Amino acid sequence: MTDDERTGLQCEAPDDYGEIPPPPRAGSEKQSQEIARMWVNEKGHLEVMLRVGVWHDPAVWGMALVDVVRHLAEAYEEKLTCDGESVSKDEIFKRIVEGFTDELEEPSGEPGAYLDS
Repeated sequence: MTDDERTGLQCEAPDDYGEIPPPPRAGSEKQSQEIARMWVNEKGHLEVMLRVGVWHDPAVWGMALVDVVRHLAEAYEEKLTCDGESVSKDEIFKRIVEGFTDELEEPSGEPGAYLDS
């Protein structure tokens, strides 16, 4: 499914496209490890760099991805408007899960991941 075929909320885009700093505690804890970086290239495609050796059970990645979705939903609720209105984190969470399900059922392209083990 292409972006043009996807329907749903239209949320305002941020103006800042610079590097995202690490979270405060991650920089101060000696055992912290960066596990993923993601970029959207000029064609709108996602590129990912992953460190896969952190967890032995891949199911933990699933748990981490759910945590990321929850953080995204909270950030959208706090910082953005969609279709000109504020939207609840529950609505945003549901919309993200819909996109996740759509992509699992009909992949929009090949993944572009690079591994750093």
